[in-house]
Amino acid sequence: MLIFKETKFIKTPFKNEDELEQVVVSNYEYIFGPTSIYLPKKLIKTGDGIGTIPDGFAVDLGSKKKRYLVEAELLHHNVWTHIAPQVSKQVIASL
Repeated sequence: MLIFKETKFIKTPFKNEDELEQVVVSNYEYIFGPTSIYLPKKLIKTGDGIGTIPDGFAVDLGSKKKRYLVEAELLHHNVWTHIAPQVSKQVIASL
């Protein structure tokens, strides 16, 4: 539990990745900054044509001028056999 002033935040599990993605989309300005925009899922391809679909993209248009590739994953996925290959393809395709 996290307590901030009179507000209590209680840890609860997400039902599925769709629910987690919706939380990110609904709160992108808090996560990526108040001058950010969020772009939804879109197929991107590596130079050799391998396709992948990140959960979204965020761009901070403020002074930081940063780009973010968004991939929401639940803990039950294996980091090395599921998440790392997926994110690696996404990073290469987004260059």
